[in-house]
Amino acid sequence: MPMKKKNPRLLALRALNEIWRKDRRPREVLDSYAATLDSRDMAFIQELVYGVIRNQIYIDWCLTAYLKKPSGLKYATLNNLRLGVYQAFFMRVPDRAVVFETTEVEKAAGRNAGLVNAVLRKVVTGKVCPPLPEDPAERISIVTSHPVWLVRRWIERFGVSEAEALAKANNTIPPLTLRVN
Repeated sequence: MPMKKKNPRLLALRALNEIWRKDRRPREVLDSYAATLDSRDMAFIQELVYGVIRNQIYIDWCLTAYLKKPSGLKYATLNNLRLGVYQAFFMRVPDRAVVFETTEVEKAAGRNAGLVNAVLRKVVTGKVCPPLPEDPAERISIVTSHPVWLVRRWIERFGVSEAEALAKANNTIPPLTLRVN
């Protein structure tokens, strides 16, 4: 009898919950899934997990446009919404798949599937975030998902444009380079 295929989005949600709740390193958590998954699913999970971590401040900022009280959500539901927003804004996942799959993950966990469905339908319809603050440090912090204290330090040392360039470069995924020996 063939084994049931594991849902990569559910595993990505579990990984995020474990990383942030138990203060574990992403690599440790993801390595624990690697043996049971094929390479495509593992790559998808890694993209989701690292993408949400890399863009958490921006994603949370965008969610404030769609949620009245994000702090009132269960942690796993908030992480599931983060995964959905990341897919909608940063990946080439069709909008209907973002809504359906993220809602299915929420249903499987027996939580707020209706809320997740409603929020993500609004997200994929509008794909807008609240206006950014005027303060350059806060704006750069949100757009690049860096702590505002760090951005302020960089602005003091390097100026606004250099601080913004540094924050953007810090989020750039390095290209894959192969060398033949």
